[in-house]
This record gives sequence, structure tokens and C-alpha cells, in this order.
Amino acid sequence: MTAFRKGFWCVFVIFLGFLSLAAAQSPSPGLEERLGKLEQLVERLQKSQEEMATRLPPPPPAAIPAGTRPWGPEQAKGKPDTRGYGDLQTAWATQNPDGGAEWLELLYEEAKPIQKIRVYCTFNPGALVKITTFQADGQEVVFWEGEQPPKDEVEVFEVVAKGEAPRTQKIKLYFDTKRKSGWNEIDAVEMVSADGAAQWAKEAKASSFYGEGSAVGAAGKPQIIRRRVKPSSPGTCGGGAPVATAEPEVAQEAPGFEIKTTDDTTIKLADYRGKFVLLDFWATWCGPCTGETPNLKTVYEQFGKRDDFVMIGLSLDQEKEKPMNYAKEKGTGWINGFLGDWGKDEVTKKYGVRGIPSIWLIGPDGKIVAKGLRGEGIEEAVRTVLEEGKK
Repeated sequence: MTAFRKGFWCVFVIFLGFLSLAAAQSPSPGLEERLGKLEQLVERLQKSQEEMATRLPPPPPAAIPAGTRPWGPEQAKGKPDTRGYGDLQTAWATQNPDGGAEWLELLYEEAKPIQKIRVYCTFNPGALVKITTFQADGQEVVFWEGEQPPKDEVEVFEVVAKGEAPRTQKIKLYFDTKRKSGWNEIDAVEMVSADGAAQWAKEAKASSFYGEGSAVGAAGKPQIIRRRVKPSSPGTCGGGAPVATAEPEVAQEAPGFEIKTTDDTTIKLADYRGKFVLLDFWATWCGPCTGETPNLKTVYEQFGKRDDFVMIGLSLDQEKEKPMNYAKEKGTGWINGFLGDWGKDEVTKKYGVRGIPSIWLIGPDGKIVAKGLRGEGIEEAVRTVLEEGKK
């Protein structure tokens, strides 16, 4: 379909060119008038196509290479493979979005005199503050130091050697993640030698990465999968309104709420005092959220009938029919809460939710036991507290 559209526009432009040439060689008021109308039609068609493009869903994210971790440092190895701007798992992201000092260290195939370094920033560029190279004896030398301009688009940030190109096989990137709000994600780093040859990293390690660790109670290691968003979404990493409060920590009191379910039943978090409560902030439009459905179903099938455990989904869809239909289609039997428009919802603000799915485990005493649960870590956390009695 894309090829057809391109072909159509090429033929249309050539046709207009012939008409323009004919008008120039044989002036005719009627022909000039028709040509003007055709040009207006082209403008309207182009505008319509642009408006339609803004309504289309973003392309699906590329699958991560086998044996790699979403947002792990290994995502910065090799050539760029992240499709456009967004919070995508094929790029490296730090554990916390605005935690301060972080670093990414990369090893290349050969040691060569380096003339340029190009950093492929695919989400929230602006946190890079220094790049160093390593000499043969291991001494670290500053290659560039400064402040990368913050942007809301994909950027290839290039720095050039000053003076003689240093010979190196390893470089290190330093970031101040507080300079640009949200996860500052790096897809690849190209090292260009003085002879113009390019190398891509073959090994990578980092100070932290998103999704690192999932132990129950590991408040400093959240494992949230965040929604990919367009750069036009200001002040958030997940598509909702800017977070009004900080995210509560493990062992703190879980914020209370009163909401409606998709069948218009009113429920309160306080109704479940004395039970373990698994909360899942999610939406049907969020691919990573629906990707957790099998993991949640596993938990529900194993523990859903226990008197001391309850699961509550908190949908951020704008229409309650969507989570209702999804629940019927997938056979999810837990409580189906409905929060509605993320930008207007107050529960997400209370929990400091920056991205979804955001999965929390709350204890019988109303205090947070675990948060940022994902994948097999969901079952692990629930099993731990229910069967082993650990909190």
C-alpha cells in the first residue's frame, strides 16, 4: 500500500509537470485555471494525508534480539535497530528516569584512531555530559565534555576529536539523567576512525538498566514496561498527565481509592483490608500491558480462589467497553476496575504512575509489599507472600 501511494504521487507530480510545461508553451486561460485547481487539490490531499497519519497507530516495535533483555545495555550493541522516536525496548534505558549520574561502557572490535563518535539517541536526548576513551594501559581520557541539547525527537549526536585522534577500542558515555526528564534511551554508538571506517559496539555494560532485578520489596529496582509515546506528549513517559506526586515506596501505606468497575460497581481499596491485593494499571491500547495477560492469568489460576488474595485491574482506556470486551475475549476473571482517561484520573497521580503496566502488590495491612512487578516476577512475588509468608 505504501509503495502504491508513493507511485501515485510520483505519477501525479509528473502529470502536473507536463501540464505546467504545456501552459508555459501555449498560454491558455482555461488551462491555467484548471492547473490552479489541480494544485489546490494536491495541497488538500497532502494535508488530508498528514492528518490521517497522525491518527494511525505507531508501527509495532521491533522484536528484541534473542538472548537480550528489554532496555538492557546489550541493546546499545551493533547498528541502530529502534524504529523511530519512543520508549522502545530495543534501546538501552537506565533503571530510573531521573536518577542522576549514569554511564554506558562500550567495547569495539579493533583499536583505531577515533575521529568521531555518533550517539544514536532514540528517546529524550539531552542527558549526555561526557565521553571518554581508554588508552592501551587502561587510562581514561576525556574525548568530549559538555551539555547535549535536550530534544523531543530522534537525534544522532556527533562529537569530533579535538587535535590528534586518540587510538582506542573502548569508550564510556556519562549521563546526568536529571538534565532531561524521562528515560534517556540509547540505541547505538558509532565509532568512526580517522580513515572513515565505522565500528559498532560488540560488548556493552552500564551502571544500571531498566528492569534490572525484581525481588519483592526491591523499591530501588522498579520493573515497569512503559507505553511507547509520541514526542508530542509533554511531561510524561506513558501518555497521561504529568505525575502530581512521587511514587510511593515499598513499606509505605498504599494510597486509598474509590472507583467504579466496568459493570458500574463501586469498590474501595479499603474493602480488601486483610487481603493481599495485586493492582495492575493497564490499558488495551498498551502492547506491553496486554503482553502481561498470560502472566496475570497464571497468577489468577493459581491463587485467585484464595480468601486472602484479590486481583484488581485498573484500566486507563477511555471507553469501558474496551476492557470489558478484552476480559471476555481473554477470559480474565479478576476485578475489572475502570479509571478512564489517564489525563483526568487521580489514582495514577496518587501512585506516581509514569508508565504502564504498573503492577503493585499490597499487604493485608494496607502497606506496599512490592511494585514494578513484571513477567515471572509477578507470580514469584505473590507466591512468596502467600506460600512462604514473607513480606
